[in-house]
Amino acid sequence: MLRRFTLIVLFAGLLVISIVSSAGAERSKKPAAPPPAPAKAPSPAVTDELIHKQFGDNCTLLVGPPQFTMDLDGDGVDDLVVAARCKNPMADRDEYSFLVVDPYDSFLASATSK
Repeated sequence: MLRRFTLIVLFAGLLVISIVSSAGAERSKKPAAPPPAPAKAPSPAVTDELIHKQFGDNCTLLVGPPQFTMDLDGDGVDDLVVAARCKNPMADRDEYSFLVVDPYDSFLASATSK
C-alpha cells in the first residue's frame, strides 16, 4: 500500500513539473517574424551620378545586373542593392566611409580588408 502511494505521489509530482515547464516554455517563445517583403526596383533608378557621390569617381555602375531595394538587416528600412565596379576602392574607402569586402579570399563568407 505504501509503495502504491509513493508511486502515485511520484507520478503526480512529475505531472506537475511537466505542466509547469511546458507553460514556462510557451511564455518564452517569441512570435515568428513575418516573412520579408519581396524585393522591388528602386524608384528612381540608380545612376552613375549617385555611385560617384557615394563611393567616389573611381566607382561606376555596372550595366546589366538588376537593382533592387529590400530590408536586408531587419531594421525596418529598405536597403539598396546595386552592382558597381571600383578601380581602386582602397583609396576612397576612408573618405567616403565604406567597407571593402573581399569574398575571393574567404570561401562562402566575407572577409574585410581592414
